[in-house]
Amino acid sequence: MRCGDLSAAQLKTQYHLVDVSTRACPYTLTKITPFSQPQSMFHGSRGLGDKLTLQQCASILFDEFRYLSQSFSVYGPYRHLIEQMITHMQYGDGLTFSNMQLDCALKAHILNDSSQQKSTRILLERAFVKNIDWTKNIYPSGKKMA
Repeated sequence: MRCGDLSAAQLKTQYHLVDVSTRACPYTLTKITPFSQPQSMFHGSRGLGDKLTLQQCASILFDEFRYLSQSFSVYGPYRHLIEQMITHMQYGDGLTFSNMQLDCALKAHILNDSSQQKSTRILLERAFVKNIDWTKNIYPSGKKMA
């Protein structure tokens, strides 16, 4: 998904994304100030906040996203990962996110998963055995799931 894929109306009606930020309104490209908050006794008296460019608004929203994510990633070895993922989302231009620490965690999860029948390791093994062309040592692109 990229910026502009969905209209403002779709975001508001289908996904109920109305008040998405306390700092900027992406629908009007205006900065939200204490005076423009609906609960302010001055609401409407000063009008909307300063106009923003699309890039300025996106930057404010991503900064707020990073800030709000901190409470979900306070502890543990992966606490800095969410910030890297958000920054990649902001500047990655649709490229795949990659992180060695995350790759190692996924590998450990796959190798240590001992659940019966539905473990990732067992499902991967079945898919490899069933689909790999062992004479050419390839996984045919036609067998890859979308």
